Amino acid sequence: MLAKEPIEVTEPGLNGSSSREPERLRPIQWKVFWRIVPVLFVAYVISFLDRVNVGFAALQMNKQFGFTPVIFSTGISLFFLGYLICEIPSNTMILRFGAQRWLARIMVTWGIVECLNALISGPNSFYVLRLLLGVAEAGLFPGVIFYLTYWIAAGNRARATATLMLGGQRFRQAHRAD
Repeated sequence: MLAKEPIEVTEPGLNGSSSREPERLRPIQWKVFWRIVPVLFVAYVISFLDRVNVGFAALQMNKQFGFTPVIFSTGISLFFLGYLICEIPSNTMILRFGAQRWLARIMVTWGIVECLNALISGPNSFYVLRLLLGVAEAGLFPGVIFYLTYWIAAGNRARATATLMLGGQRFRQAHRAD
């Protein structure tokens, strides 16, 4: 009688891989998750910080520059106008230049425009810088989500997105409590 070797039954997964492959890759996936997501989490929280802090800055800016509520609201709206107009072109540039380079461009130009906010001297400079800030920051969140598709497996991508969204939500709750 011949000795029978056990037959391993595998279910085909993506690309014909065995069902055991995700178990083997799990430590690598978590390492990638914990190296990428915290950095993106911080960037996402800073973007919320930027949007919330302009409201706090209004307390001093309105007095110092004589801004009326209409002037201030118009400046705030121009941020979203720039963001809206440039979001789709920004996302197409991600495909052309790559997510890593384009996200770096967003962060650098965003930082430069934020530093230029110290030079606001009146309504016109406020309008221009808010519009430029919207243009610079356009495509950040969609770009981050696209970047996650490069590094995070589909099964963990929802968790990574939820972690990013949680950062924005927790930040909003913290400011409501103050």
